[in-house]
Amino acid sequence: MRVAFRYLGLCLAAGAAGLLGCGRPLLERPRPTVETISKDIPGDRFKTIVTIAGGGDSRTDLRISVNVRARLQKAGVTAMRQAGRWETEQDALGMICDQSGVDGMLVVQYNRLRLFDCTTKKLAYDVQSHPEGGTEGALKLADRLVEYLQGKKKA
Repeated sequence: MRVAFRYLGLCLAAGAAGLLGCGRPLLERPRPTVETISKDIPGDRFKTIVTIAGGGDSRTDLRISVNVRARLQKAGVTAMRQAGRWETEQDALGMICDQSGVDGMLVVQYNRLRLFDCTTKKLAYDVQSHPEGGTEGALKLADRLVEYLQGKKKA
């Protein structure tokens, strides 16, 4: 009988630890993805977009930018690569948007995509998966961006 109570106590303790998830509740809901769309800049105006990795020296962001660019191209958007390093995003925007035929600049990070309009030099679209508990990866964020670019999403 004593063995059964000890076993029951161990099971209850293990179950409680499992529910707590080692510091993070097991039953915590995923955090929402935040999407911001400009009222003044329609998505269907972007035909040619230059993508850059926005994570500094992060190889992960470089790899993700390749995948996002492929997803955009598959959806019919002309997405081009731009190599380089800039002090600020505004420096990159100035250099990239001075090229003829470029409609926007997409900054790619592992959990965030930001599309800038080259005509107005303003943020047209921003989508971010929450860094702590967000469930959408970069390719799901790219799918949301494609919907915006196809005119299916408006502010």
